[in-house]
Parts: sequence; structure tokens; C-alpha cells
Amino acid sequence: YGSVAGLISIEDILEEIVGEIADEYDEAEQAPIEPLGDASYRVQARLSLGELIELYDEAHGRQLVFDDEVTDEVDTVSGLLAYELGRVPLPGSYVEYAGLKFTAEGSRDRRGRMRVRTVVVEPTAEFYSEEEDT
Repeated sequence: YGSVAGLISIEDILEEIVGEIADEYDEAEQAPIEPLGDASYRVQARLSLGELIELYDEAHGRQLVFDDEVTDEVDTVSGLLAYELGRVPLPGSYVEYAGLKFTAEGSRDRRGRMRVRTVVVEPTAEFYSEEEDT
């Protein structure tokens, strides 16, 4: 009776509908693609698969091949993780796909929920064996 159980703002409601909204209170964004060496990268979870394909094509002369079913269903790197895992990825989750290992990284948002913010993409042995075959 008359006590406050919780407060939500218009921003909270909008973020639930459309996703995170950048404002002056948010931490500074990092670069969408951070080279880690040896064909490995830390990328923003929302990086498009097209940009990832372009990155490996330009930087390594490798054309990544994704199944048509995957490209019809998935647009982003985090979407690929979710699709392959069959669930929402949590930090530490990983999948191997197209000769690459995708590992989710994240942190808690200001509401205390775990969010996948970046994904480490690193080559697997399959990546290098395909390179030798060409």
C-alpha cells in the first residue's frame, strides 16, 4: 500500500522494444572490429555476417561459406551464435562454424542482466586445412 516496488523509465520501455539505446550515461562504444592477431578478432555482437565475410575476404583472402538456411535466418554474429546453439547465448558460450570458433563475451548491464556484447572469432584447424587445400 503506497510503497514503491520499482521504477521504470521511458528509456527502459523503449530498450525492451527496440534494443539498447546509446545515450550520455552509457559506456563508450568500442570499435566494431578489434584485431587480436593470427586471423582472430573481437567483434561487436551485432556485427553483420556480411561485414564478417568481407573482413576475412579482404584481410585473409578467404571466402567464408555459410549455409543458405543460416543466411536466410541470421543477420548478425550474435544471431549466428543463437541459431547454432538453439538458445540465447550467454558469455562463455561458443560454436564452431565455417572454420571459425565464435565465443560470446559479455558483462552485466546497468540492470544487472548478463548481455553478450562482443564475440571473439578465431580460426580453427579446419580454417587452416581449407587454406592449404586451395
